[in-house]
Amino acid sequence: MPDDSGLIGRDAELAQLTEYVDAVVSGVGRAVLIEGEPGIGKSSIAQATAELAEQRGCHVYWAAADELGQALPLRPILDAFSWLDSAAKTRLDTIQKLLRGEFGTMIEPAAAASEQVFAMVAEVCDTSPVVLVVDDLQWADPATIGVWERLAHSVGRLSLLLVGVTRPVPQRADLLAVKRAVGDRRVMKLDRLPEIAVERLLGELSHGQPGKSLLRIAADAAGNPLYLTELVAALIRAERLAVSDGGEVEVANGPVPESLSSAIADRLDFLRSDVRDVLRAAALLGVEFLVADVAIVRNCRVADLVQPFDEARRSGVLEEAGDKLVFRHPLIRAALYERIGTSVRSAWHGDAARALAKAGAPVHRVARQLLQAFATPDATPLDESLLDWLTDAAPTLVAQSPQTAIDLLRAACRHSSVTSAQGAWLAARLAEALYRSGNSGEAERIARHVMVVVSDSDLLVDLHWTVAQCRAFAGRADESLESLSEAIALPDVSQRHRARLLVLAARAHRDLGKVTVAGEMAQKALATAQEAGDTWALA
Repeated sequence: MPDDSGLIGRDAELAQLTEYVDAVVSGVGRAVLIEGEPGIGKSSIAQATAELAEQRGCHVYWAAADELGQALPLRPILDAFSWLDSAAKTRLDTIQKLLRGEFGTMIEPAAAASEQVFAMVAEVCDTSPVVLVVDDLQWADPATIGVWERLAHSVGRLSLLLVGVTRPVPQRADLLAVKRAVGDRRVMKLDRLPEIAVERLLGELSHGQPGKSLLRIAADAAGNPLYLTELVAALIRAERLAVSDGGEVEVANGPVPESLSSAIADRLDFLRSDVRDVLRAAALLGVEFLVADVAIVRNCRVADLVQPFDEARRSGVLEEAGDKLVFRHPLIRAALYERIGTSVRSAWHGDAARALAKAGAPVHRVARQLLQAFATPDATPLDESLLDWLTDAAPTLVAQSPQTAIDLLRAACRHSSVTSAQGAWLAARLAEALYRSGNSGEAERIARHVMVVVSDSDLLVDLHWTVAQCRAFAGRADESLESLSEAIALPDVSQRHRARLLVLAARAHRDLGKVTVAGEMAQKALATAQEAGDTWALA
């Protein structure tokens, strides 16, 4: 819930967004992008809009992307819709299964899940007006941005007010496409506050009429509300403000923060050292985090964190967001995070991944930590516990985010011999991830290398499948058919595997123009699938 001071100077923007809320209540959808630098008030305006929409009877869903989560498809939207009723839970479960790769490797998980997410949002809009906000869109994964863009093109048919909150940088091709989908008229660019609004905001923050010295120092804030807020808060904590004889609030003699970074640093230094230690562990986990995860990373009880987090909330560093805590601004989290040395940070991410994996945390939360652990050239190799975790998690990672899987599996394969059962499995998953990411040449090379040293029939079928897919992707249907024939001829091939191989073989014959043979092969695939009860192959 935003306080009124965060909305000072934004009357025109609020009036426009109020019109959009009124329109969606009447059944007319809109899409709008709120763009501006960090701290300029984007989230405050979006929150005020969401609050107004709830008062008008809309269902509001708030999704928040963050820099560490870009490798995880659709995570912001799925988190936002996680509290849907039981009827919609079925579709959410289907989306999660798609992202885990449970419907077979012929389906592109992120693309199929995106279709389901779009359909889910459309269904929710059929029951009541909906406001969907995606905050920090510049950090969102490509699938989330793709869904946002498609929804933007469809708002004319939906009772949906779609709000994107984004910074002007980094510039991304998919975000430029989003801007085109919205149109210039509905890109709301927030600039610095005008002088009259700055003076009013300073008055609210200092509880008085700002004097010349306060206005002079505040001029360096360039009209940024966050900078102004942090600056005044730092001055109040340092007892640098005083009321002059003329009744104006002036800055007393002494040093004052010279930049936003120093203002934020002042806020953090004001906290007790044990609170800062806890916050640094939280900063490893991202802008928002679960208290339970911090307890896991610090190897302590949740009860031990109650007092530090209460103090952090009272000081304005943290605030609650549903079942999570969130840094009040990403810059605060960045100030904490960057104070950790690079090598220490890398090792700590590795320890965090290990602890979260041991505690059974979801795959995406462990993967976020592992990715950061390998962000430096001198990163510590994966130990046995993390290799075991990655072995179990690899299929889900490959399905959800092939590039994430590639980064982690490459590191694992350097320390796990392909002649071992575990090493062969990891290499096979690396080949699959490379194929899914479009690198079919390297995927085929790795898969064929592993084939030479393994004898397990299930793994060999898996490898032949990947090779066949790579060859088909490259337009070499005859060679794809050759690999499929080798796999079908393997001893002890299960009926389920045989049905799926026959499906690919039928497609390969079709691609070669052998339509009659393709039809016969498809009939064999259908019969085998019926016998195996394989719904994927039947479809």
